[in-house]
Formats: sequence, C-alpha cells, structure tokens
Amino acid sequence: MGPNTTWSAADNFVSATDADGKALSLTDLKVSGSVDPTKAGRYEVTYSYTDAAGNAVTKTATITVVASQASIDTKDSTLVVGPNTTWSAADNFVSATDTDGKALSLTDLKVSGSVDPTKAGRYEVTYSYTDAAGNAVTKTATITVVASQASIDTKDSTLVAGPNTTWSAADNFVSATDTDGKALSLADLKVSGSVDPTKAGRYEVTYSYTDAAGNVVTKTATITVIVKSDPVTPGKPSQPAKPVSPVTPPKPSQPAKPVSPVTPDQTNQSAKSDQSAKSDYPTTSSQVTSVKSGSASQTATSHNELPQTDESTQRTMTLGGLLLLVMTSLLTFLGGKKRRNQD
Repeated sequence: MGPNTTWSAADNFVSATDADGKALSLTDLKVSGSVDPTKAGRYEVTYSYTDAAGNAVTKTATITVVASQASIDTKDSTLVVGPNTTWSAADNFVSATDTDGKALSLTDLKVSGSVDPTKAGRYEVTYSYTDAAGNAVTKTATITVVASQASIDTKDSTLVAGPNTTWSAADNFVSATDTDGKALSLADLKVSGSVDPTKAGRYEVTYSYTDAAGNVVTKTATITVIVKSDPVTPGKPSQPAKPVSPVTPPKPSQPAKPVSPVTPDQTNQSAKSDQSAKSDYPTTSSQVTSVKSGSASQTATSHNELPQTDESTQRTMTLGGLLLLVMTSLLTFLGGKKRRNQD
C-alpha cells in the first residue's frame, strides 16, 4: 500500500485456454471485482470464461493490500559544549526498515539538519526514507547542547611564618564538580604551585580540572605568609611644662581732675603788686621815664608777670596723668606678648 501502488486485473492473470486448448488473452475473459491499493485489506477478483460448448470456467485471485513496513527509529541526546565534543548523524540513528521490513542502513536514509557542538542550544535533525510504494517515513531527533557544569571553588588564606606552621593543597580547596555537576574530590584535580610556611611571602596555588568535553577549569588560591612581629611598648610621654600664669596688668590710675584757672583781679595796679608779693615766684617791674618837650613828664611802668602757682600745678598734673596712661598701655602690651610666646 502506498501512493505509488497500482493494481490491474492483469497483475493477477496468469493464463487461460479455450475448448481446444488454445491460449486465451485477458480480453477473452470476464473479470469481476476490484482492488484499492491505497487501502489495506483483502480483495478477491474473479476471472471467468465460457467456451463454445457453453462450459463456464472461473478462477478467483486474492489480492491482499498491506501497510508498508518502512520505518525509522532515532533517539534524542544531550551534548556538553567543549573542544572535544563532536556530533554526527549516526549518533542519533537507531534503525530503519524498508517496505517489506528489511533492515536499512543510514546511507539508505536522507538526513537534514545539523548540530554545532561548540554552541549551546537545541537542535533538530530529521531522518527520512521513501519506500517502493512511495510511502515517506520520517523521524526527528532532538539534540540539546548544554554548557559544562565543571567548576572549582577555592579560598585564600593567611599564615604566620614559623617552624610549627604547615600547609597542604587541601587547606585552600573548597569544592569541585564534573561535566554533569557531580562532586569531585581533590584527587580528581591537578594542583600546581606550593607554599613555604616558614618564609614570608605571597604564594599562588592553581587547581585545575579537564572535563569529558575537554573544557579546562582552573581556580587560583592566594596564600599569604606573614612574619609575626613582637608588639612594641610605647614610651612614657614626657611631662608637659607647667603653663605660666598670665600676668594681670595693673589698673591705670584715674587722672587728676584739672584745676580751673583763676582769673586775676583787674581793679588796680597796686592790687597786682600785692598778689605778686604773695606769690612764690617774684614779679619784676621797671619804670621808664620819658620827658617830652612842651608837655609834662609821664611815667610808663612795664610789668613782666611770672606764671601763677595754681597754673603750674595744673600743667604738672596733666602731664603726669598722660605719662601714667602711656606706661600702663606699654605694660599691658608686653604682658600679652609674653603670654602668646608661652602658648
């Protein structure tokens, strides 16, 4: 059965003869019945002939239409990305048969689609075969390419150099997994590098593993060996110098109130002479007599007056107050400067 399967009465006709034994053709016979070659089943076709004497001859042929046995079997698969990973159509091909169920090889089939094993993803590859009856058989295989789960985890550490300090690769190893994520032991890894725990320095140790797909995984741990130094006792700080007490500048004295000047009495000349006689300072006077012709003589008297006692005292007190104020200001300035120098 199949799109290419056909049937005719001639397919089941072998031979026929008449009353005299002479050969007959199919056209001399009557055929009853038909066959549907696209539908499986059991069909009967009858061939009949009646000779000149009226003898009827019949023969029935049985035609069995069966389904094709052509088949293809494949399998899905998962690949891990890596330099060693490869793929071919044969990896997912299981088996195939023709119309009659006889085995076929991969070369008898048509393959469409491809897989890139270096790139993660989902790929579909189709295997197909067309049998003699025109029946097309196809089967698709799914190939999933995934990233490797290989991994290594380590930790850094610090050691104090000393005769009792030890180190091993296991000290910095945490965990590791293979391509499928299964746990690995330190023995499955390659360790390069070493540490001298008696000598200060910075050491690097590399742990590496190559999975089934050829992926190389590495992880480096840093081990720092330090020298322990004795603590230094700090020295006793020196006693700071005792600060000098600030000098309070003396309070300036209140300057004396100036005395109001005394206005001398202008009544007469004799009174002035009396006041001059009482003064501590002598007063000198001179008389000049001049005679002018044709006139009586006149006498002119000139007085040179010295300062009065109250006027001299007032000036002295004013000058003393100013001098005291200057000295006080100078002492205050010098005392402040000394304190700033001590600070």
